[in-house]
Amino acid sequence: MKTLPRVRAPIALPKQQRGVVLLAFFLVLFLVGAGAIISVLDNNTPRLRNSTDTMAALRQAKESLIAYAVLYAENYSVSGDAPGYLPCPDTNGNGLENAPCNSANPLGRLPTSIVLPAPLNSTMPLSNYNNDVDEQFWYSVANNFKRDPAGILNTAAVTTMTLDGQGGIAAVLIAPGPIMGGQARPSNSSNRYLEDSNTSSPDFVTRDLIDPDKFNDRVLAITVDEIFTPIVRILADKVKAALDAYHVANARYPLTQVEFNGSIAPAAPWFTGSYGPGVGVVTYAWISDDRASLSFAGCDNISFQLDFNPSATVQTGSRC
Repeated sequence: MKTLPRVRAPIALPKQQRGVVLLAFFLVLFLVGAGAIISVLDNNTPRLRNSTDTMAALRQAKESLIAYAVLYAENYSVSGDAPGYLPCPDTNGNGLENAPCNSANPLGRLPTSIVLPAPLNSTMPLSNYNNDVDEQFWYSVANNFKRDPAGILNTAAVTTMTLDGQGGIAAVLIAPGPIMGGQARPSNSSNRYLEDSNTSSPDFVTRDLIDPDKFNDRVLAITVDEIFTPIVRILADKVKAALDAYHVANARYPLTQVEFNGSIAPAAPWFTGSYGPGVGVVTYAWISDDRASLSFAGCDNISFQLDFNPSATVQTGSRC
């Protein structure tokens, strides 16, 4: 009778060793899972970085346009216009504005630079972000803010341009994303780059609530208040200079609005047309012979106290 070989029982690990093996098993699972997560994040990093860079470039272009508007009367106007105007869009893709821009709330690409008039005879850069991949910014300016043809522009300006249904928009900047759907590029047609109602003015959106997967525009607005908040200080300084000259001649500030209207003619070459008598934008009040108050329609949250001696212009409120 043969003796069967003895089957050795499995080696039982001590409890401490079993715990170490289990820990190592879960560690492997964690590392595999973490590797997958890191891989996904790595794949998304360029897209997230590009999104951040794009918004930063949009904000920089916005700041440049606001600076252009604020300094327009002193530096960029060739016809004595008031501050606040914005350049026309580039509609033929050559990087320069196409003026005059007669269409309503014209839409085109943001000019990469603005040619400044004499005596400056130089250019002011705006933005060439993503120009190399034919995804440069698009831009639309509200009717009464376009510099050519220029109408009367002052703090009481009202626009028909909206963003997500909200009014008070002077201009919008739009960064198109990569090609979606049937878009074909390069082109000078907005619908080859933009989605939803962004393909035409005056109503723009930052998202498509019905089909968000078919929308990749990034939109940034320039509001009327953002333009006129710094401009009203310029206006106050111009008025004070005229009133101080009147005080020197008459030993006091004007007593009434009518007298004030007659005193501000020397304020600036552009002041009378946009802010002078008959326009009804400037509210003046005599406080004493050496003190008066000043405010501007449409920017009611800011007012000024003007003092002759000692000379001071005190602003109340920080935003229109």
